[in-house]
Amino acid sequence: MRRLRSISVAGALALVAGAVALTGAPAAAEEVGTTAVQNDFVVWRPSNGTWYRRTQSGVTASSQWGLAGDVPVSGDYTGDGRSDYTVWRPSNGVWYVKNRITGVTSATQWGLGGDVPAAGDYTNDGRGDYTVWRPSNGVWYVKNSVTGATSSTQWGTGGDVPAAEDVNGDGATDYVVWRPSNGTWYVKDAVTGATTATQWGLVGDIPVPGDHTGDGRADFTVWRPSNGVWYVYDSATGNTTATQWGLAGDVPVSGDFTDDARDDYTVWRPSNGVWYVKDSASGTTSSTQWGLQGDVPVAFR
Repeated sequence: MRRLRSISVAGALALVAGAVALTGAPAAAEEVGTTAVQNDFVVWRPSNGTWYRRTQSGVTASSQWGLAGDVPVSGDYTGDGRSDYTVWRPSNGVWYVKNRITGVTSATQWGLGGDVPAAGDYTNDGRGDYTVWRPSNGVWYVKNSVTGATSSTQWGTGGDVPAAEDVNGDGATDYVVWRPSNGTWYVKDAVTGATTATQWGLVGDIPVPGDHTGDGRADFTVWRPSNGVWYVYDSATGNTTATQWGLAGDVPVSGDFTDDARDDYTVWRPSNGVWYVKDSASGTTSSTQWGLQGDVPVAFR
């Protein structure tokens, strides 16, 4: 069974010039009910703080959690294998978590105004950690959601876009930034500290890391708003692909919507609230209306 991944939808898109104005990095829309792999359609509505979920089978649900100005964040902080309703509040740096099964809530202060939430499992314990990346000094601040232990790792510089993912397939989220000025992905292994730099992308692209090749490792992926093309650089082999899917103004989403253990090419269109999915293996396409203009597509499984 593939491990839950966490990517903050709302921090990085706002940092990329030309991206849609969201409050909070490209989303991996994660499955909400039937399996720990398949992704479903989830949006968070800033106007009322409500999460709206639609499963692949058409079952829908909603839950109010969060306030206008919050940043919706994906992650399993309670260890039940399912993403929790989570928002990070820039005004006080508090992570508010609501278990979507039990309804139990928690609040954990971690971060400062101006930070970017960068959720992920950096400690490799199967639960998301409270993590922020600070543009002013390029430091990643991690708080273990189980033990409360904290750490800080300098990686990146002002102007970078945090794009944390498990690039080497060891189960731990790595410190990853994408630099718009030169299109380079800088990776620091969360376990060993080993570093790499891979040039992939151009100014104006949006980083959308995900496992499009099905090898259990996130690939360096950018989506280009000017032509709607997904450019994928296999992090294991160096092989590259280009797939046109989406239009200018769309929001790129990384997630496995077809239940084949590979992330698909997916965009959410704010103008009509439609999710357009292209299977990364077969090329089969589908579209599902879910959400309204002003909503934020959220990483949720």
